[in-house]
Amino acid sequence: MSKQKTIEWLEKVLKSGLTYEQEQLFQSAFEQAKEMDMQKSTIQGYNRKAVFAELTEFDHLAKPDDYIEVCEWHNGEGFDVEVSSNPGSRFQLTWGQWDALNKLMTKLLHDHE
Repeated sequence: MSKQKTIEWLEKVLKSGLTYEQEQLFQSAFEQAKEMDMQKSTIQGYNRKAVFAELTEFDHLAKPDDYIEVCEWHNGEGFDVEVSSNPGSRFQLTWGQWDALNKLMTKLLHDHE
């Protein structure tokens, strides 16, 4: 039911014979519906930082159309990673998770030299 139809329905209910408690309940619902109708939902656009690279520059197994893209979250708390290859993958990391991954990779690489 649309907001306008809800408001109209509540107006009709209020005009009918109700107990005081029912009238108070419907009056409250009516006021909330009117308030929601006045508050217009807004959709906002924004730009995010993103970087892109073809995987053939880094991976000898990559096909010509394979790529990797990293896009920072709007709130700045982390980023999305998309790897387009076969198999492809998508994942998200916070900056704290990124720090942990970096430390683990550094240890993995240095411990096996």
